[in-house]
Amino acid sequence: MSSSSNTSIEKYMKQEIFKFLEEFKVFVCPTGDGENTQKNAKVFEEFVKKRFISLGYVELPLEGKDKYKKILTTIRKNYIDCNSISNEDKTECVKLLIQQPYGSQAPPDLLLIDITTDRIYFQPIEIKTGKKVATWNNNYPKHDWIYIFSGKDGVTYFRGQSLINDEEKQILEEHKMARKKLNEEHNKRLREINARWKLVDYFKFEHSAGVNYMNDNECSKRETEVSDILSRFTNFSIQNDTKTIYNYEKEKKEIEEVKDIEIGTDEDDTDTEDDDTQSIINYNINDISQKVSEIDIDKQQIITLFNNNVKGVEICLDDQNINHCGKEGHWLETKMGIKHNANNEPDINGYEMKKSSDKTTLGDFSASEYAFSKKNKRNIINLLNNWTDEIKLSRSEFIRTFGNPNLNKNNRYSWSGSCVPKYNNWNSNGQILKITENNDIIIYYSFSNDTRSIKVDFPTFLKNDDIVIALWKFEKMKPHIDNKFNKKGFFICKKIADKYEKICFGKAFTFEYFIECIKNKKIIFDSGMYDGNSRNYSQFRGSCFWNELIIEEY
Repeated sequence: MSSSSNTSIEKYMKQEIFKFLEEFKVFVCPTGDGENTQKNAKVFEEFVKKRFISLGYVELPLEGKDKYKKILTTIRKNYIDCNSISNEDKTECVKLLIQQPYGSQAPPDLLLIDITTDRIYFQPIEIKTGKKVATWNNNYPKHDWIYIFSGKDGVTYFRGQSLINDEEKQILEEHKMARKKLNEEHNKRLREINARWKLVDYFKFEHSAGVNYMNDNECSKRETEVSDILSRFTNFSIQNDTKTIYNYEKEKKEIEEVKDIEIGTDEDDTDTEDDDTQSIINYNINDISQKVSEIDIDKQQIITLFNNNVKGVEICLDDQNINHCGKEGHWLETKMGIKHNANNEPDINGYEMKKSSDKTTLGDFSASEYAFSKKNKRNIINLLNNWTDEIKLSRSEFIRTFGNPNLNKNNRYSWSGSCVPKYNNWNSNGQILKITENNDIIIYYSFSNDTRSIKVDFPTFLKNDDIVIALWKFEKMKPHIDNKFNKKGFFICKKIADKYEKICFGKAFTFEYFIECIKNKKIIFDSGMYDGNSRNYSQFRGSCFWNELIIEEY
């Protein structure tokens, strides 16, 4: 493989790794005291781990450490001064990620290992949290280790030597060793007198006042150094993996053979060095790039918001309109940082939010036209029913004609409940919901299918069959569904008892899928229109529909 090819791959890797690292910055880990700080740090560590797994590293479970015990022991002896060891035992090639490889109380938090044919490359990574600076305890930064820090101002990353110079390290190390020696001497004296006590020395390293990782002139430089070291680490395994090189050479040979057959070989028209390089990149980098794009940082941010603001939190509706049936939904939106709006777009980060219920609403979509629509707003219904604008039906008359009185509401009429039609079934009020070939949704009224005695008093223009009383045009509904649900999908906040405890993510779906689910009755039209309220409440809802789309639960 030529030196220029290596240079091109390294340049490409730097670009990809830089983008990969920058995506850490969407995560904001709230700081707190005591248990909350530890909880937030754990959430951030899991987030970082999943990001590195997306690069193709296989997480090694705790019980799998024994298989690599010798390698881990050798790495621990060398991880301060170098980044690779010899693959003496010819361990099979694999990319591993090990969380807390030496136990929960010993660094590092994560260890990346690339086992190639001849060498074993490793990169220790420490996860740090704090307000402006990290808590170091009794371990100061190590030379080429990568540190990823989340504080109140955001996320940054750096390698150890960026924060501590050799002179500072020498003084800190001398102090550490002096304390250790003094501790050993005093414990020896205690043992000699059979004391019931022993000394357990604990101290920690801290930054001087005024240090702030996010707000100094070196922040960008430190991050670039991490990008460089991580891209080199990733590139080492590519350059030293003979299997990868063999695959590249094999592919190149096959391409040349095809060229010989199809167009002949021309010494003046051979592949350029750039083409060769791109083939290598396609073999070795494409999978990484794809997985980086697949990881959803927006989803992690939503999970973090849910964990910090909603999960296990008592639902307080004191400041909500007590008469508003959607008050809990508004509480949930506020907690998730979503502004109340009627925009035709996902609620947050490309996802539509829903709260679980027996029938969860997809949306309140007023029809393109109703039989009560006013002049120049009822053109299609007029055409289909052979009506003119001279035929008038008020909204109240519509509800009283096609709806039912509610005995529990002082006989208030509403177009809701049993009088609202289901797909392809006539109900007792003489109504049916159908879908046309071009996916318009239409509700028909049939005088002959209406079982109510009150129909004899209807005006003449309603004493017919197949009268269109509501119509949702394909052109109206498709943007509603696709813009809301066909970006990244949706998530549902679910309760256990009286508190939200789970967040579930579901697949994106299209308007065409929405239509299919109306036909198989997984989605229903669930009108809540009633006399005395100008809102139409033309809602489409689903029950099992949502659960069938859920693919992740946290």
